[in-house]
Amino acid sequence: LYRRIIICIEENKVWQDPDFSITQLAEMLSSNRTYISSALKEKGKTNFTNLLNTYRIKQVLHDFENLEHKNYKISFIYRKAGFSYQSSFNRVFKQITGYTATDYLKHKEKMEQSGEVL
Repeated sequence: LYRRIIICIEENKVWQDPDFSITQLAEMLSSNRTYISSALKEKGKTNFTNLLNTYRIKQVLHDFENLEHKNYKISFIYRKAGFSYQSSFNRVFKQITGYTATDYLKHKEKMEQSGEVL
């Protein structure tokens, strides 16, 4: 079930929908919320919200790597990744990367200028 969850999430990019719920995922997989939660906890050592937020931050980081922040506001980038609120994005981004988005981009630029990779 855990493998099916990950495949479904990745193929459908469900994290981009800020209103996507565990109930919707359960319906997509012909399962139920309890089984989904158990599989995520036991096999993935995570929960539904943290899993989606991890994919959202991966997308933001991918967009930063592709220099999307040069063409779009950060608010556009985090909303495209599925975050509804800046405060949620800021908290999760710092929790996962250890940086605020602004500090991450400054550090990334400094590293690139010196020839290092972040």
